[in-house]
Amino acid sequence: HDALPICGYGPNRSRGGFSSPFDDIFNFDFHGGQQAQCSVSFMEAAKGATKELEVLLLDGNVRNPTLKRRMVNVPIPAGIADGQTLRLTVGNQEVFVTVRVDESDYFSRVGNDVHTNANISISQAILGGIIRIQGLHEDLNIRIHPGTDSHTELTLSGRGVKHMEAYKDRKS
Repeated sequence: HDALPICGYGPNRSRGGFSSPFDDIFNFDFHGGQQAQCSVSFMEAAKGATKELEVLLLDGNVRNPTLKRRMVNVPIPAGIADGQTLRLTVGNQEVFVTVRVDESDYFSRVGNDVHTNANISISQAILGGIIRIQGLHEDLNIRIHPGTDSHTELTLSGRGVKHMEAYKDRKS
């Protein structure tokens, strides 16, 4: 299949799949860890997901190193933010996965708060009413109080992104 993987390793991701033989070797830091990157949607970051990632395993010794490709599942914890890095242990090697979160057309995130805009009619602003909006986990009925001003922000406690706990090392 011709599609490039969503998750991958190394600098060759930005060159349409072409790489020099040195890219794979130099993608490892001095401690044997590998750098990788994974893209997730806004909703996957909010709810958590599992992504498949191709990694390179550095094997052998200094005189005869070998590289092996392996597919691993990366658990993306609910509440992860753009640019956060996860540490995975694959075999005897560490893989540092930087997560990139795609922007949403509907939601925006500020810290653990999720924002969206909803339009209401003039009569709903003056008289009040109920509107239905999309939430992270389900649609929500929101009560508009009579006399609501333009650009009023309503807070829905507990409906934002989960606070991500310290991420523990996962064995793959």
